Amino acid sequence: MKTNTTPILIATAFGGLLAGAITGATLSSVKAVKKVKDKKITAKQASKEVLQESTSLGIATSVGVTTTALLGITGVLSIASVALVTASTKYALDNVLSEKNSNEAKEITPLEAKEA
Repeated sequence: MKTNTTPILIATAFGGLLAGAITGATLSSVKAVKKVKDKKITAKQASKEVLQESTSLGIATSVGVTTTALLGITGVLSIASVALVTASTKYALDNVLSEKNSNEAKEITPLEAKEA
Protein backbone atom coordinates (compact mmCIF):
# COMPACT_ATOMS: atom_id res chain seq x y z
CA MET A 1 0.00 0.00 0.00
CA LYS A 2 1.44 3.35 -1.07
CA THR A 3 0.99 6.35 1.22
CA ASN A 4 0.42 9.83 -0.21
CA THR A 5 2.99 12.01 1.59
CA THR A 6 2.30 15.18 -0.39
CA PRO A 7 -0.04 16.77 2.21
CA ILE A 8 2.47 16.03 4.96
CA LEU A 9 5.33 17.58 2.99
CA ILE A 10 3.24 20.67 2.20
CA ALA A 11 2.40 21.08 5.88
CA THR A 12 6.06 20.56 6.80
CA ALA A 13 7.22 23.15 4.26
CA PHE A 14 4.62 25.68 5.40
CA GLY A 15 5.43 25.07 9.07
CA GLY A 16 9.12 25.63 8.40
CA LEU A 17 8.36 28.76 6.42
CA LEU A 18 6.19 30.16 9.18
CA ALA A 19 8.62 29.31 11.99
CA GLY A 20 11.59 30.74 10.10
CA ALA A 21 9.75 33.91 9.12
CA ILE A 22 8.62 34.58 12.69
CA THR A 23 12.12 33.93 14.04
CA GLY A 24 13.73 36.09 11.37
CA ALA A 25 11.30 38.94 11.89
CA THR A 26 11.77 38.86 15.66
CA LEU A 27 15.56 38.83 15.56
CA SER A 28 15.92 41.40 12.80
CA SER A 29 13.34 43.69 14.42
CA VAL A 30 15.44 43.92 17.56
CA LYS A 31 18.54 44.80 15.50
CA ALA A 32 16.63 47.26 13.31
CA VAL A 33 15.08 49.12 16.24
CA LYS A 34 18.52 49.60 17.76
CA LYS A 35 19.89 50.91 14.44
CA VAL A 36 16.98 53.36 14.10
CA LYS A 37 17.42 54.59 17.68
CA ASP A 38 21.14 55.12 16.99
CA LYS A 39 20.13 56.98 13.79
CA LYS A 40 22.20 54.65 11.62
CA ILE A 41 19.25 53.85 9.32
CA THR A 42 15.78 55.21 8.64
CA ALA A 43 12.56 53.47 9.59
CA LYS A 44 11.96 52.63 5.92
CA GLN A 45 15.37 50.96 5.65
CA ALA A 46 14.69 49.10 8.89
CA SER A 47 11.40 47.73 7.61
CA LYS A 48 13.12 46.60 4.40
CA GLU A 49 15.80 44.80 6.44
CA VAL A 50 13.19 43.10 8.61
CA LEU A 51 11.17 41.98 5.59
CA GLN A 52 14.26 40.70 3.78
CA GLU A 53 15.56 38.83 6.83
CA SER A 54 12.24 37.25 7.74
CA THR A 55 11.61 36.16 4.15
CA SER A 56 15.05 34.67 3.62
CA LEU A 57 15.08 32.84 6.97
CA GLY A 58 11.56 31.55 6.34
CA ILE A 59 12.52 30.18 2.93
CA ALA A 60 15.76 28.69 4.26
CA THR A 61 14.01 26.98 7.19
CA SER A 62 11.33 25.62 4.89
CA VAL A 63 13.98 24.18 2.57
CA GLY A 64 15.87 22.66 5.51
CA VAL A 65 12.84 21.02 7.10
CA THR A 66 11.40 19.76 3.81
CA THR A 67 14.72 18.37 2.58
CA THR A 68 15.19 16.49 5.84
CA ALA A 69 11.65 15.11 5.63
CA LEU A 70 12.10 14.06 2.00
CA LEU A 71 15.32 12.24 2.82
CA GLY A 72 13.60 10.47 5.71
CA ILE A 73 16.25 11.48 8.23
CA THR A 74 15.10 11.02 11.84
CA GLY A 75 16.41 11.43 15.36
CA VAL A 76 19.43 13.51 16.26
CA LEU A 77 20.62 13.45 12.66
CA SER A 78 17.44 15.26 11.60
CA ILE A 79 18.35 18.22 13.82
CA ALA A 80 21.81 18.37 12.29
CA SER A 81 20.35 18.01 8.80
CA VAL A 82 17.83 20.82 9.28
CA ALA A 83 20.53 23.09 10.73
CA LEU A 84 22.99 22.32 7.93
CA VAL A 85 20.55 22.74 5.03
CA THR A 86 18.94 25.83 6.58
CA ALA A 87 22.30 27.52 7.22
CA SER A 88 23.53 26.71 3.72
CA THR A 89 20.35 27.99 2.09
CA LYS A 90 20.38 31.16 4.21
CA TYR A 91 24.00 31.81 3.30
CA ALA A 92 23.24 31.42 -0.41
CA LEU A 93 20.15 33.64 -0.21
CA ASP A 94 22.03 36.35 1.69
CA ASN A 95 24.78 36.35 -0.94
CA VAL A 96 22.26 36.68 -3.76
CA LEU A 97 20.37 39.45 -1.96
CA SER A 98 23.53 41.38 -1.04
CA GLU A 99 24.67 41.27 -4.67
CA LYS A 100 21.27 42.57 -5.78
CA ASN A 101 21.38 45.38 -3.21
CA SER A 102 24.91 46.41 -4.19
CA ASN A 103 23.92 46.46 -7.87
CA GLU A 104 20.93 48.69 -7.06
CA ALA A 105 23.22 51.08 -5.19
CA LYS A 106 25.57 51.28 -8.19
CA GLU A 107 22.70 52.19 -10.53
CA ILE A 108 22.05 55.53 -8.78
CA THR A 109 23.33 58.37 -10.93
CA PRO A 110 24.99 61.42 -9.34
CA LEU A 111 21.88 63.50 -10.10
CA GLU A 112 19.65 61.02 -8.26
CA ALA A 113 22.07 60.97 -5.32
CA LYS A 114 21.87 64.80 -5.02
CA GLU A 115 18.07 64.72 -5.06
CA ALA A 116 17.92 62.02 -2.35
